Amino acid sequence: MLVLVLVEEVVALVLLAAVTVLAGLLVEVDVGSPHIKFVEEYLSAYKIPQAIKLCDGTWSVFIIEVIDRYSGAHNHHFLLEFIKRVGAHYATDRRPLEFILDLLDINVPKLFALPEKTDKGYVVAVEVQGNLSTFVQEYIHLNALTSDLLQRMNKIMSSISLQLDDFQQLIVTVLQKEVIPELRVLQSGERSAQEVLSTASTKLQKDLSWTKALNLQQKFCWGIVATCCQKTSTSITTDSCDWDQSCDYIVTKLSQIYSSYCNGKKLPESAWVLTNTLPQDIVSLHSDDVCMFFEWVRKLQTVLSDWHKQIFDKDWNYDDILLYASKQAKLIQIGHLVDPKAVIIDPEEIKELMNDYLQLFEKVNAHFIKYIPSNRDAKYSKLPQILYQYGVLFPPNFTKHLILPGEKASPIGKQLLVNPLSPCTTGLFQPPGQNISLQATKGLTMTELTLLTEQLDQFVKPLLDHMDMLVFFSLHQCEIFNNYLHLQLKKECTVEQPLPLHPSVRPSISFSTLRALPKQEGPKEEGVSLQILARALNTTRKFLAKLIQGTAKYSEIIAEGGMLTLESINIEAEFNTLATFFATGELAPQVSSNEGLKAICSMLELFQYTSFHIPAIHGVCQQYNLEGCLNDPSLKAVVRLAEEVERSRANLTPLEAVGKMQCVKNSLYHKKPGSYSSLGLFPAVANSAAFFQFVRDMRFDDEKGQVAFGQQYQLITAQLQHEEYNENVLNHLYAAYKFILPFMDSKQNFNTLMSKVTSLDVSGGLKQLETVNSNINLIRLWFSRAEVRAVKHNVC
Repeated sequence: MLVLVLVEEVVALVLLAAVTVLAGLLVEVDVGSPHIKFVEEYLSAYKIPQAIKLCDGTWSVFIIEVIDRYSGAHNHHFLLEFIKRVGAHYATDRRPLEFILDLLDINVPKLFALPEKTDKGYVVAVEVQGNLSTFVQEYIHLNALTSDLLQRMNKIMSSISLQLDDFQQLIVTVLQKEVIPELRVLQSGERSAQEVLSTASTKLQKDLSWTKALNLQQKFCWGIVATCCQKTSTSITTDSCDWDQSCDYIVTKLSQIYSSYCNGKKLPESAWVLTNTLPQDIVSLHSDDVCMFFEWVRKLQTVLSDWHKQIFDKDWNYDDILLYASKQAKLIQIGHLVDPKAVIIDPEEIKELMNDYLQLFEKVNAHFIKYIPSNRDAKYSKLPQILYQYGVLFPPNFTKHLILPGEKASPIGKQLLVNPLSPCTTGLFQPPGQNISLQATKGLTMTELTLLTEQLDQFVKPLLDHMDMLVFFSLHQCEIFNNYLHLQLKKECTVEQPLPLHPSVRPSISFSTLRALPKQEGPKEEGVSLQILARALNTTRKFLAKLIQGTAKYSEIIAEGGMLTLESINIEAEFNTLATFFATGELAPQVSSNEGLKAICSMLELFQYTSFHIPAIHGVCQQYNLEGCLNDPSLKAVVRLAEEVERSRANLTPLEAVGKMQCVKNSLYHKKPGSYSSLGLFPAVANSAAFFQFVRDMRFDDEKGQVAFGQQYQLITAQLQHEEYNENVLNHLYAAYKFILPFMDSKQNFNTLMSKVTSLDVSGGLKQLETVNSNINLIRLWFSRAEVRAVKHNVC
């Protein structure tokens, strides 16, 4: 190593001697001087020794001599190229960090110095400085020196003297801009990175002499501060206080500088807030870095003030409130550093704000999601859907910031809150099952939520006395209720000029009785008003009370003018639903028992038998001349009873209907529980005359005929196997034969016929008879061929 150093010094002395000789030849040398060319060529050809130290005194003397002899800025290009070559040698020798540190230690005051602006070489000198800065920046990045330099940055700052020459200031400036850690490095807790900012902040806090004039070390510190201000400026906004999570450390350290400045100047608290004009002592420094910091402080003060205002204006959503609550202590601390009067909010106020938000959200859930409180395990419904059934248009602005259960967020304007909201705070809302709740978007601020709650309260006010009934029957289908309610709506809309009801929101079935008026000019689209619906519900509630008490008229029950017919409803299911509704106590104390309900149920069931089932039974007996049944006193009695009921239907009381219904059941089912679904066989048989005649013609109508049918059926099945269509017809044929067989004995009495019919299982439907009737010609052909084969077989 000693030998290498000696060799290096000898070489430098040789270079120095060469320069001295050249200098003696010319007092002033032009740009294109051959002597300069000689030095430049010599340096470019010079073999850089191993372990070179560019900051050694010998090299400093050499560079000073060159600068003194060739002072023109044009002549410094070759020195820059030489330094670049030396830097490459350091890198090859795996000492790139040492090269940067050696550059800082070079003591050559005039190296790459700028002349006066009026000097003809000023532009060239600026260019050289720019090239040097670019070279150092690229060198740092190329050799990944940022982290290593960070670890030595505090030492570098401490070593910055007050008499840095132009070259050293240039290197320091590059380090200041390129090595100041990125925001993510500071946030990651990188110790060396945080120490850099901490050291700069501490120096500026302890020594306030910078308020009068900046020395070199302070300029460097302010460069660090300005860089950090620039990196965090875009993160500090009034949209959210989430910035303190990403750059908390930086904001704290920078805020401490401003606090020290204000305390050092002994400013009153009212004077801490910066105005549009920066303090005069700051402006007089003529430092862009210092001005950038004070502009950053002014922005921070504005943001903190806006947050304070937003909280008391209730203009935050739930995410903002939770985030502020979690960061409140830190934000208050930072607020005190830049403005003692900013963000002074009692934590209890934030807690109260959170509770108010959740309570309002619970009320909104209770408005939108409807269920039966006594049966919360059942289904739920949604208010817009309930009202939609009756033509009421739900204001679309009510769901502007909400997502209802079962719906998906729209990609535009429907960004959901990150933190889930509990819809159950006070017990007002206890949803059926789990995860049944509204979802809120980021636009649901406290102001919006308060307004929405008030609007919903006002909107549903006309329906409050009837909401229980609406909710129950939205979750339990009841045609009697729906039919009567829609009839009342029709009447109300006739009395009061009906509102235009747009076809897109008119229910296709349940509200077809309300016709849309001709469309008026303009895009106005309105539905039934809540006042009309409330009046219709009030009338319906009174009707239900009469219904359960057994005093409702038949015409009221079927809602004459509506769409309800006895044949179209399941009476047992309908009245089970009504009984469930009454059992919840909504009409108590009006209702003490459900005897009246049972009586009306019997009346409706009786009408269904007398107007539909009994005529169908009698008609089949007449159609197929079932003499035994037609002459049977039991059938004659039940037909006579049906005719009497139909004649006196309007005057029939529910209690009379109970006794008559019992007589009908005894006649049809012979005092045994019957199958209601089996009665549907009679209309199907009435439409099966062709098949009935086929069975008679083929003599399949007695016990011997049943055996013959079975034999021929097996032959046909064997012949037609693997033919999908034929197999389907054959399968239906066998079932249809079982259905038609009870009607083949014309001598049997009525009780025997009904016993056979009620013993059949027709729960799977009666499609078999339809299939056979539509393919009767094909079936006749099959059996004709089978009969011929059977005859030939017997002959043989």
